Amino acid sequence: MKIKILNLLFILGLLISGCSNDDSLQSSRITEEDITNERKIDASINDVDEIIEGQYLIQSGFAGRTNSESGFHLPSCATVTSVLNGTNWTLTIDFGTEGCELSNGNILKGKIIFSFTNDFETQTKVISYTFENFYHNDVQLNGNRTLTRTRSNTNGNPETSFNTNLTLTLGNGDVYTRTGTRTTEWTEGHDTPNDRSDDVHLVTGNWSTTSPNGTMSATITTPLKKLGNCHYYVEGVIVFTKNDSEATLDFGDGECDNQATLTINGEIRIITL
Repeated sequence: MKIKILNLLFILGLLISGCSNDDSLQSSRITEEDITNERKIDASINDVDEIIEGQYLIQSGFAGRTNSESGFHLPSCATVTSVLNGTNWTLTIDFGTEGCELSNGNILKGKIIFSFTNDFETQTKVISYTFENFYHNDVQLNGNRTLTRTRSNTNGNPETSFNTNLTLTLGNGDVYTRTGTRTTEWTEGHDTPNDRSDDVHLVTGNWSTTSPNGTMSATITTPLKKLGNCHYYVEGVIVFTKNDSEATLDFGDGECDNQATLTINGEIRIITL
C-alpha cells in the first residue's frame, strides 16, 4: 500500500510539474490577449495625448483655435478650469464621475491636470500632467507624463515627444506599467490649423509594458501614420518582443479602417482595432 501511495504521489507531482511548465511557457510567449491589452493601453494614452495637445493649442491661442477647432475637441460634458499663477498655467479637465463620451466612442471619467509656463513663443515647451481618479473606458491611469513640444523640428514641422511612466489598472484588476518614449511629427496640415481634414501625423518610438504575464517590449519599425479625419492609424508597423517570442502589428497601406494584420510567432491573422 505504501508503494502504491508513493507511486500516486510521484504521478501527481509529474502532472503538477507539467501544468506548471505549460503555464510558464504560455506566460513567456506573446499571445493575442497580450496584443489586445497593449492596444487598449495605447488607446487610452493616445486619447489623453491628443486632448492635452489640443487644449494647449487653445490656451496658447494657436491661430485663434477654439475648442471645436482644436486637434481633438472636448465633448460638452467636460469642463476645463485654468489658473495662471505668475508665469505658470495649471489646467484641469474634468470629465465627471458618470462618464463622458468622446467623438470616437471612448468613455472618460475623472480629471487630467497639466501645467506649463506661459512663454508660448519659445522653441520648445515642456508640459507635465497627472491624473485624479481618471478612467479611459475600464482602464484606470495613474502616474506622471511629460510632453515636450517643439515649434519647428529639423524638417520645419511641429513635433511632440512624450515621456511615459504610468501604472494602468485594467477592468479585470490586472496592473500594468508602461515606460518609454514616443514622438509625433505633424508633417502636413499645420499651416491650415482650422482644417483638421488635411492633417497628417507620423509617430515613432519604443516602450516596454510589464504585466502579470511578464514584460513585453515594443518598437515602431515603420512610422505610424495618422490622418486628421480617421480614428485609426492607416500605415505603420510595431514589432513586439517577449523573451524569444515576437509579434508584428501592421496597420495597412493607407486606407482608413479598423483592421490590422497581426503576426504572432509566424501565425497571421486579421484583427479589429
